[in-house]
Amino acid sequence: MISLKSIKYKGYVNPDYAAAYAIIKRFNLTPNDKEKISKLDMDEKIRQIIYNALGIQ
Repeated sequence: MISLKSIKYKGYVNPDYAAAYAIIKRFNLTPNDKEKISKLDMDEKIRQIIYNALGIQ
């Protein structure tokens, strides 16, 4: 599991992490929102970063 703080700092270097951090904050996502995340139209790489950050398997 990656912490949100870690994603925020990795976002300074990698735009995928910046996008994942922004999506988590914008939609106020929690580990219980797996279905909501799967319905969002986004790149699969960003989706996996979000899943890792929220601890979703």
